[in-house]
Amino acid sequence: MKRLIIGVLALLASASLSVAEPPTEAHPVKYLSAASNNATLVQVGRVRLLAIAAVNTTATIYYLKFYDKATAPTCGTDTPVWTLPLLVSTVAPTLVPTPDGLEFFAGLGFCLVANLVDSDNTNAATGVAINLGIK
Repeated sequence: MKRLIIGVLALLASASLSVAEPPTEAHPVKYLSAASNNATLVQVGRVRLLAIAAVNTTATIYYLKFYDKATAPTCGTDTPVWTLPLLVSTVAPTLVPTPDGLEFFAGLGFCLVANLVDSDNTNAATGVAINLGIK
């Protein structure tokens, strides 16, 4: 049993080290939220999302929704493939390491809205910085 526990701890330690490593060959892109649903086309065609760092300085949790599309998403109509809540914090960003990346085939787009449901189109406010590492 002791060997099993030591093995599991070693595995967890090595996994956490690999997650903390910065993505290689990532191209940085930055967006600042507008008082809208922030429908944005980041890149057309195949793209790998390697890192996400977002800071939400508002008093409201917002939801960053990613879409696999070749055009800017229609927030509230298109279905996101990944949704990330952005918690309120003036100092600590929401960091999402994606060591192998998230693959988007048609293109990468996002919306920043006020509610979790896929059909939401409620505007976010200014005060959110979204930083992406793409390849």
